[in-house]
Amino acid sequence: MNWQDIVNLFSRGVLLSSVDIATALGFALLCSVVALLMYNYFYGRENIGAGVQRSFLLMGPAICALFLSIQFSLPLIQMSTASTRAHNYGRAQ
Repeated sequence: MNWQDIVNLFSRGVLLSSVDIATALGFALLCSVVALLMYNYFYGRENIGAGVQRSFLLMGPAICALFLSIQFSLPLIQMSTASTRAHNYGRAQ
């Protein structure tokens, strides 16, 4: 596999459907519920007063959405720049 094959692979991008995104966010919400239950099991009896458990249900899907947006936006920009460089490099020779 040469560089042009890699550029062609990533230049098309990764298309996510709304079902894929909803599945990822649903799984993140499920993991947040598990983290909330574990927190209540291990620290529920202690009065820490931080109230961090209230944010678990929001933080899980929010962080998942943030990672999805970063993952599928930055590599496409980098690959398009690399594709332009590879195209210009081929012309220079």
